[in-house]
This record gives sequence, structure tokens and C-alpha cells, in this order.
Amino acid sequence: MLCPSFVHPSRCSIQPQTGRPAAGQSETYSGRRTGDSVVTLPTGWRAAGPQFESGQAWVFCVRRDASSNGLLYGLKRLKNPHRRERFVREVAAMDKLRREHGASVPEIIDSDLGVERPWFVMPWFSDGSLEAAVIDGRFKTEPLQGLHRLTQLGETLSDVHAAGVAHRDLRRRSWKRC
Repeated sequence: MLCPSFVHPSRCSIQPQTGRPAAGQSETYSGRRTGDSVVTLPTGWRAAGPQFESGQAWVFCVRRDASSNGLLYGLKRLKNPHRRERFVREVAAMDKLRREHGASVPEIIDSDLGVERPWFVMPWFSDGSLEAAVIDGRFKTEPLQGLHRLTQLGETLSDVHAAGVAHRDLRRRSWKRC
């Protein structure tokens, strides 16, 4: 399945600022590309893999604190406070598209849109983006799989557009392979 990730991570990672936090405390990370010195993960979530930084948000591969099920999630936290309204609107649109229209968009697992730097959690897509698949040539050796992905992309866009929503950023890296 292809689904719009609404996540646009660059290849610039962010690094842990401190060691493991004590129980009930949040993990903090320092950003490399911004003047922001600290990024805090919400209570209940722990870093579990790669972290990315884009112009608008930080994206973390996370795991629930209290869960031992091994599932990975993507936590997106707003970086640019001037884009707060747009971020909140996009999260609401994702949730509505999935719940009310059955569109193939990521499920919102958890969120807090009322804080200064809102965030949400969705499934982690370990297969990466459509862009990565195109760049590494995966579809050259399996052209039918490539055609299948294009069909899925068209069906997903059809679902989104039928609900009266236009994807604002239709780029290969915006679509995750799930």
C-alpha cells in the first residue's frame, strides 16, 4: 500500500542530547540545522531508531514506554512555530480522511495538538519512501511491482480528492511504502 505520510524528513539527523531519562522524564535531542537547542519527546514515548529533521518538523522513530510489543511508530513534532495552524489542520485532515472516508492515510495513534509544539504519532514505515525506491532502482528489476505502486498511488489520491482534500505536497519522498 502507498499512503501519504505528511512527513517530509530530510537526511539530516538529530542526536540525543542526554543519556536515558529517568522514569517519567522526557528524552531531549539537539537539532543540527536550526537555532533550536532542544527537542523533547512527549512523555510515554522513547526513541527507537532514526531521527530526521526537515524545515518544518522533527520526525522520530519511537516506541511506547509502557509497551513491550516491539512496534515502531513515527512521531512528528512541529519545529516551526509559525506553521502551527497548518500542522494542526493537516493532522485533523489525516484523521478525518481515515475515519470518515476510509482513505489510505496513516492512522493517528496519539497526539497533542494543544501544546506549544504540537505532535502526533503514526505507524513507522520501515520500507521507506517512494522516492527511496525510485532512487535505488527497485522497480527496474520488478516493473510489475512499480506499476502496482503507481496504481495504489492513483487510488489513494482518488480517495483523498473524493473527500474534497488536495494533497499540498505531492513529491516522491512524501509517500511512504507500507
